[in-house]
Amino acid sequence: MNTAATRGLETVWELRHEVPENALPSRMQKALREPMQIRRFGEDRFIVETTGGTYVVDPDAETCTCADAAIRSTKCKHQHRVQWELVYGTLQTADRFCAVCAAPIEDNSQPGLCKDHHPDSGEFVRDRETNATLIVIAITPFRADVYQTADGTPIAAYPSNAAYGDHEPVILATYARSVGPNQSIEDAPRYGFPASRIQRFSDARRAMRYPGVGYESSRSS
Repeated sequence: MNTAATRGLETVWELRHEVPENALPSRMQKALREPMQIRRFGEDRFIVETTGGTYVVDPDAETCTCADAAIRSTKCKHQHRVQWELVYGTLQTADRFCAVCAAPIEDNSQPGLCKDHHPDSGEFVRDRETNATLIVIAITPFRADVYQTADGTPIAAYPSNAAYGDHEPVILATYARSVGPNQSIEDAPRYGFPASRIQRFSDARRAMRYPGVGYESSRSS
């Protein structure tokens, strides 16, 4: 059973409960699911501590001191994780801009989206393509051209998403009509949407939240 995250997730690592194992390539799955401690090292670099060792990542130079990056010249799981945490706002940076409209992001708790494009977990929103009402499960830092459905198709490759940016972060949501007496939100199918396909309501519905569901941080990793 899936448990919905209906509060803001504090780190990318918490998303491991919401993201299917086939939604990301193998190295990205490791970046998401392995515990890592990250702290700033100087102005532009970050120390990443893992069970396998401690490494230094420089996002601007696109380097890491691990074997994958240093020897194989491959973007490693540590680089992916630092990049996602920067998008997610976990690591403080001076300038962040919305991936949809390029507006400055003033609140570091908002993952890559300004307040107009960042719905809360549990919020009722509209799907621009179908006009259906959705319930937001979680905001992710994963690009629409990377995050995949079960058959391996990137979210951005679907014709219904052609009008939205490949670079936009994916929002996980379930259709409100799927939730009812015979199916809880925990068991309802969830889907990935490019962020700009999701529209927040402008009336009183914007303040509505799906009741009685919270993120269970006590679940085993």
